[in-house]
Amino acid sequence: MIWLLATLLCVLVIEFALRLPLRPVLSEIGSVKRKALHILTARSVSDRWKEKAILAYAGSLFAASLRLAGFLLAILAVAGGFVLVSDHFGGALGGFVTSWLGVFYTTAAATLYYAIRSALV
Repeated sequence: MIWLLATLLCVLVIEFALRLPLRPVLSEIGSVKRKALHILTARSVSDRWKEKAILAYAGSLFAASLRLAGFLLAILAVAGGFVLVSDHFGGALGGFVTSWLGVFYTTAAATLYYAIRSALV
């Protein structure tokens, strides 16, 4: 029964994570990083303008990082909620998922599920 619950946990977390807008946030972080590196390495831009530009890019990067952290916390909350509900009804999912065997199993199950889902969709 614990194996089935762990598999359901993997499916739930992957499906929830795939519905979050993670890709736009990650591409925004990459874009801001590229812009900041371009400004830093440009010889034609004065140091004063570099300071202003880097400050603006730092604000954008901070905001995008906070959004990404919020998404990761949401994923953790969904997984934690599922584990708490399972443990409340007599399961030992929390203990299993945090054991070495559980970590290996959930990693393999999540990877396998994502690969099959990607091939079908």
